[in-house]
Amino acid sequence: MTKIQNFKKSFFVLLFLFTICYLLFSISAVALAQDWNQGLDQFQTQTGLGNQDLATTIGRIVNIVLGFLGLIAVIIIVIGGFIWMTSGGAQDKIDKAKALIKAGVIGMIIIVLSFAAATFIVSLLKRVGGGGEGAGGGGQGNLPSEGKDYLVITGKYPKANDIVPKNTSIAIAFNQNLNCETVKLCTGVNTPAGCTVSIKQGANFTTGILKVQGNTLVFKSNNICPDPLSALGCQLCGSCNESANCSLKEKNQPCPVGTKNNPVCSALPIHDPLYTSLSCCLSGAFCCNCFAPGSYTVELSGGESGIKALNGKYLKSSNNWPFEVGSLIDNTPPEVIVNLPIIDSTVPINVGIAVIFSKPIDPSTLNENTVQVVQVSSDGALLPLPVPVPGFFERMTDTSFIWRPTQACDSPNQACRCFPKNAQIKVTLKNDPPPSDGIRDVNCNLLKCDNGKCVWNFTTSSDIDLTPPTVGTVAPTDKATGVNRLTNLISDFSETVDPTSVNYDTFQLNNILAQEIKATTALQYILKPYSVLSASQKYNATIFGGGSPNGSCSTDPGLLWGVKDLAGNAMVNNYNWSFITGDLVNNGLPYIDSVTPGAGANGQCITIHGYNLGCSSVWPSDSSNLKSAQSGQWDKATGKCLTKINAGTITFYRATGQWEELNTNDILKWEERGSRPTTIEKLKNYSPENEIIIASPSNGATNPNAKEIKVYPAQGEIVIPPAPGTK
Repeated sequence: MTKIQNFKKSFFVLLFLFTICYLLFSISAVALAQDWNQGLDQFQTQTGLGNQDLATTIGRIVNIVLGFLGLIAVIIIVIGGFIWMTSGGAQDKIDKAKALIKAGVIGMIIIVLSFAAATFIVSLLKRVGGGGEGAGGGGQGNLPSEGKDYLVITGKYPKANDIVPKNTSIAIAFNQNLNCETVKLCTGVNTPAGCTVSIKQGANFTTGILKVQGNTLVFKSNNICPDPLSALGCQLCGSCNESANCSLKEKNQPCPVGTKNNPVCSALPIHDPLYTSLSCCLSGAFCCNCFAPGSYTVELSGGESGIKALNGKYLKSSNNWPFEVGSLIDNTPPEVIVNLPIIDSTVPINVGIAVIFSKPIDPSTLNENTVQVVQVSSDGALLPLPVPVPGFFERMTDTSFIWRPTQACDSPNQACRCFPKNAQIKVTLKNDPPPSDGIRDVNCNLLKCDNGKCVWNFTTSSDIDLTPPTVGTVAPTDKATGVNRLTNLISDFSETVDPTSVNYDTFQLNNILAQEIKATTALQYILKPYSVLSASQKYNATIFGGGSPNGSCSTDPGLLWGVKDLAGNAMVNNYNWSFITGDLVNNGLPYIDSVTPGAGANGQCITIHGYNLGCSSVWPSDSSNLKSAQSGQWDKATGKCLTKINAGTITFYRATGQWEELNTNDILKWEERGSRPTTIEKLKNYSPENEIIIASPSNGATNPNAKEIKVYPAQGEIVIPPAPGTK
């Protein structure tokens, strides 16, 4: 073999090796960079794999392994090339070099195919399981909320364990319009077949009227309010004079089923008419009936035989929750706290009208008479008379609604609903007293309009909004540590969102129950966890999307998952973030999270549960030592329980107008629960968890009922106002 031939051969071998090395290093660099560049901060602070979803984590592990295997293949091929180039024509060395290069090339092919297969499989896992990439950065995963496949509750009053006044109604909102033929009240006597809604006091069924309106149901008790509210239930049937079934002897009884004052669900898809008792009965009529004080349970049947939506979707499982009715009367009127579009703003023609109220509203009082929308100008010129704008309530919750015009937008956006172009629209929320209609809360109080938010105007442009909203900032921030265990979650959105779309289904924390989700402004929403968060635990929060990147303002009730803007465009991707709690509750200040029972007979004991309400210096050997716990104060500086004057003292406020301290006999148990930390650093941030059981004060007061309870722990004082009769 000539030197020229050897040179050519060496040149082509080097060119081949260079090409192979380039390809392998490119693949390795992509694989490694994809992991290291995206996960370096997590690698430094946690495990090296971040806090992402399972599919992303698996993909990153596979990429790292394949990247290093690619480097090994490169090394094998380089060694083979080096042996070949230095063989000096020795056939045994050339054969060995060929074998190494061949093995390296085969390995490279396997790695490339494995990389492609792994990428494909991980992409499938992300689509099926929800990618969730970029926590705090937009959440690219699209794991759907439960509302995509099932009927879910998006708002309810009363909530679990609420203590409510006796002049109340039950209002429950769902994510989709209900098939009211599947919403049947269980009465215990002559119960309809397949009944799906029970309101029980103990084992007894509560009778009343069950009303379906769109995506909500309302239950009103048959029980007439006692004096002095009996006048509010006057002449329900006799004064209306609208049914042969009503007689004078029934004046103070609810109208029979089927009359105008007691509508029932009729043929689908048209729902039963709205309550009209306010328009015919002079006093406000049936909405002012009362529950008897006591403990109640709401039971909603789930599954295929339970409550269903018009599109056939059903509750995934049955929902049951307790609430308490006290002896108080609620006479506080509701107010509008947010009305959208913003007053005097100019907006796209496909927006909806949204209102957020200060307290739960009776959705059966929302209708075309109480929410009036008219056009007052066209292209800037005033119209001779206002022109009504036909529309519908797309969805309601217990404290909000969104209303849309009926008119479809021009092609190609005919799926949207539009106002007239370049027009001024006037919205009026009515609060007229009987015999006219007015918006009322679940306690029968008429809407209060002193703040000027019941009437407002806005102007439309000629634009269509097809831009989905995004999440701006959140609190606690992503990856925050040492978070107060009493924290609320706060989310700011890039634009005004539909308040009915931010609910239990679309805003979640570790799938735990939220006590409340409410708007503070047109752009900001707060989730309040139902209970104190656990200490030193990681929590994952999600705001769900599910829309199209190009926007889609569909009003199909079956496609209403994900947080949406006023135009109906849903967020495209889920937004995920996480944080880790610290050990403190309420930053070390006193906090009572429950007082039970909420109402009861005289002489009944009361259990107080809270944090930072005192500690025991002999804990845990005698955690219920009353004297020690009653005078114990947790000292964060030393991480010890110290004895201080007045620490842990409990007093009652009597009906006589005096604060009276409980003596030792009144305190049945004062316990420090859980376990104390073992390190001094954690002891300095320790919040004692307390359960205190107290008996009725026994010092001879004329009325032993406690109106308020005060606890004096180490860091301050807290006032708890239980319902009258609580002991």
